Amino acid sequence: MPPTSRDRSAAVLLSRQALRPTGRSQWVCRVAEAVRYVKEKGCLLHTSVGMQTWDLLTALASMEHIPVRIFVTSSEPNRFVHRRQRILYDFDLSPQATDFVPVEPVAGCATKEAVLRIRDEAVIEGADLLVPVSVRHGGHMYTFIAASGKPVVSDFQVPYQPRGSALAYRLPPDCTWSGAIRSEGQYLYHWTRGVSHAWPDERQIEFYRDVITSDEWPRGALATLRRILRTKRIIASGRHMPGGEPTVSFSALSPDETVPLMRWRSRYAEMSFEPYGLGIDCAWAERRGARPVRYCSKQSEAESSESPLWLQQSVGRVTDWRSEKEFRHRGDFSLEGIPADRMVLLCLHRDEAAMLEREFGISSIYVR
Repeated sequence: MPPTSRDRSAAVLLSRQALRPTGRSQWVCRVAEAVRYVKEKGCLLHTSVGMQTWDLLTALASMEHIPVRIFVTSSEPNRFVHRRQRILYDFDLSPQATDFVPVEPVAGCATKEAVLRIRDEAVIEGADLLVPVSVRHGGHMYTFIAASGKPVVSDFQVPYQPRGSALAYRLPPDCTWSGAIRSEGQYLYHWTRGVSHAWPDERQIEFYRDVITSDEWPRGALATLRRILRTKRIIASGRHMPGGEPTVSFSALSPDETVPLMRWRSRYAEMSFEPYGLGIDCAWAERRGARPVRYCSKQSEAESSESPLWLQQSVGRVTDWRSEKEFRHRGDFSLEGIPADRMVLLCLHRDEAAMLEREFGISSIYVR
């Protein structure tokens, strides 16, 4: 049977943490210990989803086979049912050991941040025992704990570390790549980057298993490139695409020309792309459906264009997007059947290039 309101419950509590923790991060180690403590005490765990800290707790509860009560923000009953099924699958949770509590917005609660605070307060109010781990002094989680009057277990607390932004870096604009590209314009390049979340077709439970057992961030740009090569597929994304159409992007720029475009995007807390990628012979890429983007300077120009929406791009007001010489492929791009000698791999370091060549038999170049 699913947990009931009579079950003794505990909430392991965290403020927001750095974007890319590892199994060696102090707070991750302590959270794992706190979850095992909850299990030893025979409590069900109050948790949630949709934020790194809550997701990690939910994944750990699944791994430890602890009954959970998940507080989910949702204002649409039909969507809540669908989300419930998705969460059970994503975290490999037992329906018999999982209870869901919808957290409804209240009047005057206009922002996402306000809704999440209501969720956090509901988690704390419903718990019998509070187990703080890494909580920011003076933050809303700290305030909720202080006002709750609940028993608090402080054995797992570690000092809160402010979120840093050590993910940004920039290559010297005059850097060059080892190894000569046989001829200018021979390849279309798909550049990748590290992500701070699961890969698009990956379950959350798989992602967090890798995080808690890792010595370094397991979803960096090199790991993403290796996954593309292992699966022989570049997964399409609708993010930032016209109409949200899932596409795969390529660039006709040479690697040297691309370096100045590799920059930190504060708005999205990620690099535009990193010096890791895959070059595909132009003829093969176009045979598979890669097409040049049409840049439009005016809305009327876009509306009158014969190009489909997914192949259109505004010229840009701040950045001139024409400089990227972008090509797009609609949907996932398969590497099946493309000969190894019609591809080239790109990475940052010499040892990475040697490793990629050994593993995949594809010529690799690196930044000198």
